[in-house]
Amino acid sequence: YYTGHGSGETGWAPIMGVGYYQSLVQWSRGEYADANQTQDDYTRMQQYGLPVRSDDHGDSIAGASDLNAASDGITTSLSGRGVIAGRNDADFFRFFSGSGSFNLSATPSPDEPNLDLVMRLHNADGSVIASSNPAEQLAASLSGSLAAGEYYVSVDGVGKGDVLGTGYSDYGSLGNYSVSGVVADASGLQPPQA
Repeated sequence: YYTGHGSGETGWAPIMGVGYYQSLVQWSRGEYADANQTQDDYTRMQQYGLPVRSDDHGDSIAGASDLNAASDGITTSLSGRGVIAGRNDADFFRFFSGSGSFNLSATPSPDEPNLDLVMRLHNADGSVIASSNPAEQLAASLSGSLAAGEYYVSVDGVGKGDVLGTGYSDYGSLGNYSVSGVVADASGLQPPQA
């Protein structure tokens, strides 16, 4: 039973090992030093009836969900929630910003998270204009200044560093997360709510 490696928030161990001493404990497929069991945990669980979760948000700007937005006339507060349900799942959200400063964050569930996040900010064309994936943290955050307009933020599960040494792959980086932020008031830019 592998006891894991690393330390702090990104100290890692497999669920089917000894994860008592690590903060990040994930399903695995034997991607760690001296693994003698390389079964694909998710595939094995599906063989025994684990249902595949449906995707809750689109994987591109074309299928993006709108973030919840509330304006006080000066700033717009943004919020949203989702689940990274598979290795190829990336959730996209749309929002509008006025001209000015912004702060955005994506945070995994606070209760025993399995998810290490990368957050990317995209312009209206879908080009990445900023990205956050702190090496020693599971959450991600961005701040700076934006021109008035339409933007997208994407959230994805990632791995860290050397899989067979001190890191882990994105295989087990799944779970619940929340997105929150504040941008300059965008009430004049947003389309009417249906």
